Amino acid sequence: MIQARMEKTWFFSTGDWTNSLETGAVIYSIDKNGNLRWKYEIPPLRPYFVSTAIWHGLDISDDGSMITAYTGDGRNYLFYDSEMRGPGDGKSEWHFEKYQSNVTAPEELEGSVIYTYGENAKIATESEIFYLTGATLPAYYPGNVPMAHPLENSLVSCDVETGETSWTYSLGGRCTGIFFSPDMRFLVLPVGKDTSSGNTQFHGIHAFDSRKSGNGNSKLLWKFNTEGVVVNAAISSDCTVAAVEVPLKLKSGDVTGKHRLIIVR
Repeated sequence: MIQARMEKTWFFSTGDWTNSLETGAVIYSIDKNGNLRWKYEIPPLRPYFVSTAIWHGLDISDDGSMITAYTGDGRNYLFYDSEMRGPGDGKSEWHFEKYQSNVTAPEELEGSVIYTYGENAKIATESEIFYLTGATLPAYYPGNVPMAHPLENSLVSCDVETGETSWTYSLGGRCTGIFFSPDMRFLVLPVGKDTSSGNTQFHGIHAFDSRKSGNGNSKLLWKFNTEGVVVNAAISSDCTVAAVEVPLKLKSGDVTGKHRLIIVR
């Protein structure tokens, strides 16, 4: 995962998606000449995993002052660039010994340990960060998934100051990303099928107005359902949405949806 700020500073992360190399995820900050500014290592979340990875869960604020990381195992971190003074120096504002600021880290339900995969992260404002969760998975392989994790396939809003969850919104299906309008007012989420149940009724687009008060249901402007899976989307400052739908082959062999560009005004 790589992010850049003002073409002068780069942020990227490394990690092990195979959970076999016994290594942590490392976040690096380098300057335009490739010199290391600072780094931070996130150790494996034992005893559940031997490695750590960050999928699309790395984001920086527009002014480069804040960096957030959301690990695949469900932990979230916040860094202030001004406080990370040198290689290996500094700390995460949300790092607690007992991982108190977890979004969806493993928990025991009905005798099995399950979690939802950390998909994506987006710094929305100086006071709010969004995290996107994925499907329910067993922490131990092979393992059982007796029920869906309470935060499976959800948009999670966290308070910047405390790292605590402010509200959650269930999408019903897997989402590929969080896409904001240029003025950061509107956001759109493209939703695909529920990979746990195979349910396709949640396919479509969810559009929100971030300036509205309340939780996710209060901020929701509209939903547009599709037959196929929506894999990508963009939204303008006047709330016009462009989305890409692709067909999906069902277990029955039937195909639902089609390749098309969708414009919703």
